[in-house]
Amino acid sequence: MSGKRPTLRDVASRAGLSVMVASYTFSRPDRVSAASRARILAAADELGYQPSQAARALRTGRTGLLGVVFSEHLGYAFRDPSAARFLAGVADVCAERGIGLTFLPTGGRLGPADAISSASVDGFVFWTTAPDDPALREAVASGRPVAIQGGPRVVGATCVSIDDHEAARTVAREALRSARRPAVISFPAQVDRLPVVTTLDRVRADLPVTAERLGGVRDALAEAGIDQRSVICHVLPENSRLLGGEAAARIADRVPAIDVIIAMSDEIALGALAALNARELPPARIHVTGFDGTPEALEAGITTIAQDLEAQGRRCAEIALGDRATDLPVPWRLLRPTSAGHASGG
Repeated sequence: MSGKRPTLRDVASRAGLSVMVASYTFSRPDRVSAASRARILAAADELGYQPSQAARALRTGRTGLLGVVFSEHLGYAFRDPSAARFLAGVADVCAERGIGLTFLPTGGRLGPADAISSASVDGFVFWTTAPDDPALREAVASGRPVAIQGGPRVVGATCVSIDDHEAARTVAREALRSARRPAVISFPAQVDRLPVVTTLDRVRADLPVTAERLGGVRDALAEAGIDQRSVICHVLPENSRLLGGEAAARIADRVPAIDVIIAMSDEIALGALAALNARELPPARIHVTGFDGTPEALEAGITTIAQDLEAQGRRCAEIALGDRATDLPVPWRLLRPTSAGHASGG
């Protein structure tokens, strides 16, 4: 059999037993005598036979794979720093437990529900998605464990998230201490991820993280006595430093009196700050806030919210692999930059 991969029939022949006995040895070992099982395993070892993933799954009830679902295109998972930090936590758990990691496409030739229903995985981890995502609905219906970073909160799945609403309200309130002409640069608001430029009161968000953070900003504006109908909001199609910079430049042109930009992430905030600096605007004239607590943002003087996305990735992976889902709060805190490389908490 040189050059040929050994089959189950080859193993049975070498052991002098039936193919059924060989099959049961790997899929239902309780139905095979110890002597026959020993002969089959010895033959398999001699031939270098490895049972298929399907056979192992039949034997153990586990596939040894964890499915990660992104509603964005797959390249986003590697370009976006927040998504990358989250995935690092997921990957660490898989490495510790000897579990494989597979990305599940929810577009292209297979529809979202088909991609999930045909997936041979032990559980699902979702990077935040819409409540009516058919892939999420199919994952929950499969009966396998489902964990979602950022939401939505649905029956049959566990959400792992900070309180995005309160965190956004806190950082916006900090931004509005001395500012009266704010603008907002937002994550995508709808599943179609189309860019929108409008006033804040006209933005309708279906994506849960966006909806929660915009809700927090609106609360802070109301507390400060600022009408959201006067606040320009750029909704971006992606969490992008480049797009954040382009939006900030347009805001500075359109609303010259602007004195603060509330950005929904540190990536967007860093892009906005770079664009404003390139225009040589006085640093004190337009304040920029972010979200995520990255060292680069703090070094740039950006007030932000710290959250541990890597820890959230770990928790999602553990839940999706069958660990008990605990409803523990996910910590966050306000970080104010004080000097290069340092921050004070609030």
